[in-house]
Amino acid sequence: MNLLYSVCGLLAALAFRDGVDGHGPLFYKLKNYYLHKQLKTMYRDDPPANVTTDYITQPLDHFDALLSKTYRQRYYTVDAYWSGPNKGPVFLYIGGEGALDAVSVNSGHHLQMAITHRALIFGVEHRYYGESVPEGGISTETLHYLSSQQALADLASFIGFATEKYALTESNIWISVGGSYPGSLSAWMNLKYPHLIYGALASSAPVRAQVDFQGYNDVVRASIGNTDAGGSPECINNISTAFATVDKLVRSKQLDKLQKDFDLCGNLTSNLDMDAFLSTLQDGFMGAVQYNRGWGSDSSIAGICDRFMATPDPYENLIQYISGVKATLGLDCIDASYKFFRDEMEGSPQYRAWIYQTCSQFGYYQTCESDSQCPFAHELNLTISFRLCHDAYGITRDIVYRQANFTNEYYGSDHPKGGRILFINGSIDPWHSLSVLKSLGGNETAIFIQGTSHCQDMSGNGQTDVPSTLAPALKEIEKTVGIWISEAAQGS
Repeated sequence: MNLLYSVCGLLAALAFRDGVDGHGPLFYKLKNYYLHKQLKTMYRDDPPANVTTDYITQPLDHFDALLSKTYRQRYYTVDAYWSGPNKGPVFLYIGGEGALDAVSVNSGHHLQMAITHRALIFGVEHRYYGESVPEGGISTETLHYLSSQQALADLASFIGFATEKYALTESNIWISVGGSYPGSLSAWMNLKYPHLIYGALASSAPVRAQVDFQGYNDVVRASIGNTDAGGSPECINNISTAFATVDKLVRSKQLDKLQKDFDLCGNLTSNLDMDAFLSTLQDGFMGAVQYNRGWGSDSSIAGICDRFMATPDPYENLIQYISGVKATLGLDCIDASYKFFRDEMEGSPQYRAWIYQTCSQFGYYQTCESDSQCPFAHELNLTISFRLCHDAYGITRDIVYRQANFTNEYYGSDHPKGGRILFINGSIDPWHSLSVLKSLGGNETAIFIQGTSHCQDMSGNGQTDVPSTLAPALKEIEKTVGIWISEAAQGS
């Protein structure tokens, strides 16, 4: 099952930034492996000395006055660069579908701009993630209070709290910052709370909910075939040929051969197992495109293409690629069963929470169907996603579609009618197809950066091995933020 999961927060500390990932358990294992490997070598002062951690008590339900339950929400403060009340702006760094860490709040492009403008920075963790989990945990009953609407209300409540605590005035304008799902939240904060958020930066923000997200793998195909991104037409043809062989083996029921070739932990005994297996095979490729270069050269588009040009046999190259993933993660075998998907979800609170959000609000299920440009096995449809929503939460197929439609109606999809919102997307990032790619008029503007991956702009200046298009885009972002601050100071 391919899902969106945000790395934009924590990986902001690396040479690139995330936010909404996609994918199943193998993707998460790869992501965590490279994340911990890079953080271990790059950051020994965690949390950074100039970041303070605290908690605010929030209502569990902002919209029901009769419910008195509350929870503790974690937040971070960076005031080392702030010029003080009546002067500097406030940057609100929004957490997403994972624990928010101090390194993310204290690094990246927003930090560079905060230093320039002498801004106060707050980082607020999303409810139900990290240390901001209500009493009762992530049981189906308590997940009722997990939604983007409640998350936005948390942020609005936090702004009131921080305004009083720091004696902020109207001169201290708030600018929200987020990437991936938090990028959507950033845009939606300006849309729903324009009296609180003066301007919003929304990087790689999938503001259009879509249940059957075929477009994701269409971009994957184009990106792997793009020489500027480290790929080639020959590479994507080899990958497609390898998966065509997998398709053929699936249709001819040669399941024992698949189990042996890919060293699976168990037999593929059901259609759901087959869906889980196909999803597992494509996870590494999708991650390499989404975070191109961000996980290191061995997991980039160029790294994968090197492997797929190693021998003249594409299927053998696929086998060796999966074997390499297994070795990297220290696995004895590859567990690609539906039961494993369920067990991994139930064993990870943030994974379970995010899947609930996809079932109840967004969809985002990255399929690989026969009528798409998907380069992988054309047997992966929505079946496993709907089954997981039903088995885990009792949410049916019809509810998934209804809720995704409501999300688009509530926020305006990819044509929101907001105020000062800057949407930033990269051409390599598959999530850009659910975002705003062209300026909508007025103060809703967009920057589309050729050659960049998911949230790559959020790491700011000083990155290495990046497209030449990134630097001018960062200058444009800085110019926009500067204009917002200048206009506010002039009272416009």
